[in-house]
Amino acid sequence: MRATAWTFLTLVWVGSWLGCGPATDPPKQQTAELTYYRDIKPIMDAKCANCHTQDNIGPMPLNNYEMAHKFRDFSKLQIEQNKMPPWKGNDQCNEYTNNIALTAEERQKLLRWIEIGSPQGDPKDTPPTQTKSSGLEKADLTLTLPVAYVPTKTPDDYRCFVVDWPQTSTTYITGYHVKAGNRKIAHHLIAYVVAPKEVPKLLDLDSKEEGPGYTCFGGPKVNAGWVGAWAPGGGAQLYPKGTGIKIEPGSKIVLQMHYNVLQSNPEPDQSKIEFQLADKVEKEGLLVPYSNILGGWNGKGMEIPAGQSDVKHEFKADIVSLLKARSAPKLESITIHSVTLHLHLLGKSAQLYVKRSNAKEDCVLDIPKWDFNWQYMYDLKTPITLKVGDELGIVCRWDNSPENQPIIDGKRAIPQNVYWGDGTRDEMCLGVVYLTYNTTP
Repeated sequence: MRATAWTFLTLVWVGSWLGCGPATDPPKQQTAELTYYRDIKPIMDAKCANCHTQDNIGPMPLNNYEMAHKFRDFSKLQIEQNKMPPWKGNDQCNEYTNNIALTAEERQKLLRWIEIGSPQGDPKDTPPTQTKSSGLEKADLTLTLPVAYVPTKTPDDYRCFVVDWPQTSTTYITGYHVKAGNRKIAHHLIAYVVAPKEVPKLLDLDSKEEGPGYTCFGGPKVNAGWVGAWAPGGGAQLYPKGTGIKIEPGSKIVLQMHYNVLQSNPEPDQSKIEFQLADKVEKEGLLVPYSNILGGWNGKGMEIPAGQSDVKHEFKADIVSLLKARSAPKLESITIHSVTLHLHLLGKSAQLYVKRSNAKEDCVLDIPKWDFNWQYMYDLKTPITLKVGDELGIVCRWDNSPENQPIIDGKRAIPQNVYWGDGTRDEMCLGVVYLTYNTTP
């Protein structure tokens, strides 16, 4: 994916150095209406530290007093303009346990703390926190691309890297954290698990191309299941307690990297993914991509005509019946726990919804203003169960007007007819759903 968010934040960061004058010593005032440790640190840990930690997507760490004080003017600007934290979901649609948007009270506290000089306070006043950390609870296993890879295809290079799964017994992935090595060229990373019976075919594919990995537009070219995915803005993902994705010993992990050099020169990348593991779980989970699974968006089935500023495509299906017919005859229902949506550069808005068999509709996720640079999973506060007869729907809108084209070589591109495709200048309307099965005995 592009580096627009990273570039913008870096420029704002540099601008804060140039425009705010030299850093001053932190105020020595210890008794104040608001202090960092008592009032502000809990907010910033919950709403900022998920991105603003060392080697994360934020251009500076904001998880200690010194940095919070130094960049107080930067923070004030972002809060006043409602740019940070970058929560994109519509809270009128549903409730999410990982909502990082500031409440009115939190916003007021932060701005007031900055106004009165950002006093430090006493570390002993820090309240106990129940906030989920910005990373995993524990990183049990880290898998890294075998070598630093430089894209060889332009503008898009899809490359799959085969990595050994070292566990010798059945294991469950209960969380993951992708750490993109080069955010300027990384469009996405998808981690797949390939079962032992498919491994010979996978290794044959891997051996047919020179250099590390093999070309894999569309997917790894063998039967495989998703175990994790990252796109710009994504962070650590913990699966619901008691659930996890099953991995058998002898499996292989395929790390599919999509590199895009539309606005950047090819550079080395060596991304990695951390996994949190468990020996057993109460219920097995699945990470499932969801789009027009009947094939209607292949080829020219999802046309977005050049010059049009509002193009809509929609699809819905009885996903329980389809899963039951294909591979799970005892399936009675599914429960959706976490969701995300994925479009490309022309995206305007996107929604996931459930249409019940009685015609009632439930909103799952609504992103009214699509932002390519902030794509993350939304964890449902109340999981949603679908039964036979219920349909899962997805709606996407795009703006293909002349004013909404990407900048290429310093010039705004000319609109072209756009279709479903793997390239960054192609488009997608994709949902990703973490779900569990509910079956009969």
